[in-house]
Amino acid sequence: MNRVPTDLRFMMAEMVVKKPMKFKSFVDTGKINWFWLSQNPAAVDILETNPDKINGIQLSINLTATHLIEKNLDKIYWPWLSENPAAIHLLEKNPDKIYWNWLSANPAAIHLLEKNPDKIDWWMLSKNPAAINLIEKNLDKINWICLSGNPAAIHLLERNPDKSTGKYYL
Repeated sequence: MNRVPTDLRFMMAEMVVKKPMKFKSFVDTGKINWFWLSQNPAAVDILETNPDKINGIQLSINLTATHLIEKNLDKIYWPWLSENPAAIHLLEKNPDKIYWNWLSANPAAIHLLEKNPDKIDWWMLSKNPAAINLIEKNLDKINWICLSGNPAAIHLLERNPDKSTGKYYL
């Protein structure tokens, strides 16, 4: 922790110590970018006091706003919600709305993926550190280039150096 810059340590501490967030009285909320604020995990208190300004698409990926997501299901963007680890309970209640390719990247969704192996997107799963056991059992299905970015898969890359080669076009 001593190698972390002081200003970054303060920012991390502020995120850990939850205090209600609200705008100063002089802030013109008409000039706030509510689209981006809706995904900000530190802005939940502000969003609670301005529910009419919430952007459901961005809210869908906010890890600390599941109670707001539950109140705004009509505004939710289900592909992004499918990747939100904090929203697993909502996905379990709405399996018909799951986007399986996005869910395959969700570290909290391994139990759903194991029950539905035919719906797994192996490209996305290859990036999921929580899916390492599933990946190890299905080496013939994974995307080795994506696996190269998976911090839990270093041992697989070391054992299979020839598999992660290839060109990746942006």
